[in-house]
Order: sequence, then C-alpha cells, then structure tokens
Amino acid sequence: MAGLQPIRAIERGISVMRALEELGTASLHQLHKSTGLHRTTLLRILLTLEQQELVRRGLGDGLYRNTFGLRRMTGTLDEFDRLAEIAGPVLGRLCETVKWPSDLMVRNGGFMEIKETSRRQTPFLVNRDEIGHRVAFAVTAVGRAYLAFCPEAEHDEIVAGLRKSAHPADQIARTPEKLEAILDEVRANGYATRDEFYLGGNYGENTFFDDGLSAISVPIRVGDQVLGCVNLVWMRQAVPVEDFVANHLADLGDAADEIITAYNAS
Repeated sequence: MAGLQPIRAIERGISVMRALEELGTASLHQLHKSTGLHRTTLLRILLTLEQQELVRRGLGDGLYRNTFGLRRMTGTLDEFDRLAEIAGPVLGRLCETVKWPSDLMVRNGGFMEIKETSRRQTPFLVNRDEIGHRVAFAVTAVGRAYLAFCPEAEHDEIVAGLRKSAHPADQIARTPEKLEAILDEVRANGYATRDEFYLGGNYGENTFFDDGLSAISVPIRVGDQVLGCVNLVWMRQAVPVEDFVANHLADLGDAADEIITAYNAS
C-alpha cells in the first residue's frame, strides 16, 4: 500500500527462517554468510524466534533449525525431527540428574542413528558421538531395544537384512536362536544392554577402537510402533551394569515416558 513501509525486523526474521529451511541446520557463522546479517543482530533474532518456538538449537550439535511447529505450518514435516525436538530438553534434564549422557536414536534402514544427544552436556569424559552417528542393531542397547519391541513384521524385515549383511556387528543375526534369546530377555527385563564384546565405532566405517562405554536402553513406544530408543551411556570401568541399572533405570524410564507423553500431546 502506498506510503506504508515494510517492518525491517520482521523481514530479517523471515530471512533467517528461510535460510534455515534451505540449510536444514546451521551455525551462527553459516547464517551470517547466508543472510548477510551481523552476528549480534542474528543472535537477537534467533533468541526471539526461540522464545516464540519457531526456531530451536539442537542439544547435541548446537546448530539452529526451524521447529516442528513451524515446519508443520509450512508443510515440511519430519516425524524424527519432531521427536528430537521433544526429546532434547528431556535428555538435558536427565543428564543434569544422573550426570551421564544419553542419546535418542531412530531406525535408519539397517542401523540406528543418533537424532539428539546430551553428550556435550556431561561432565564426564566420554566419546562425543554426534547427531548422525550410526550404530548396529544386534549388539547395541538401542538396537536390541528396538528389535525387541518393534512390530513383528518390522522385526522380521530388519533381521532378514542383518542376516545378509557382511558387517561383523551383524553376524549374530545368522544364529537366530541366539539373537532371539537375547531379545526375549530384553522383553522380560523391559530394557536392553550393550553386548559386552561390542567396542563402539560408527556403523559402516572400518574404524575399530574401544570407546570404553556400557549402555542401557528403553524404547519410545506409541501404540504398537517404536519411534526410537533412548539410552544412558557410561564408562564401563566406573560402574558395573547391575549397579547402574539399579541406580538409573527408573530415571531412563521416566524420561522415555515424558517423551511419549509430550509426543502424543503435540
């Protein structure tokens, strides 16, 4: 309309959200390069957008991204991003309580992948696996929790793929009775543990090293579906598995329940 001027602050805020939509995730430096806005201006805009729940900063990587609520309005939904957005604050509070870090992992084909993590928040020196880090199904706590509680058809599909895999971490799937005995125990206990002989590493890479960790995990179940799994990891020389379970399984279960409740309400 003649005589009216656009509101510059709103224009800048929209430019930031558009940049995040194009980039997916971005650091402050990347947003500065993309928008041309001064870093101080960007920080004020990002703070405002975070307060309005339009932008969030990842717990595990410190990167900015548009929120699920904004992406729902724009029709660019990703259920895993929604889950990660819900889980982030819960994982942060869990880490404050137990001090050890946790990950939210989801299925990505034949492996599990970190979608959010509190490893940057722990005061302990543990391997800093990042968002996107991949782990095997059959030997990890998150993978076993997923396999034990996912629908039967999905379980059978995953296991069939593992049996064809040449990856060393998948070899146990070629002995079905052994794998199913492990999963039966997971179902009976309500949680999974990491295989004592599994040493860590990024699935699919020829990197072999001992990360020194142990882990327990529980599923994020909505109806008969498993959306993902959350774990707690710790230095295995610091605490025996049995003691860690006795001290912290309830905390992990409460965190999973909180994520499920928030997911159902969103």
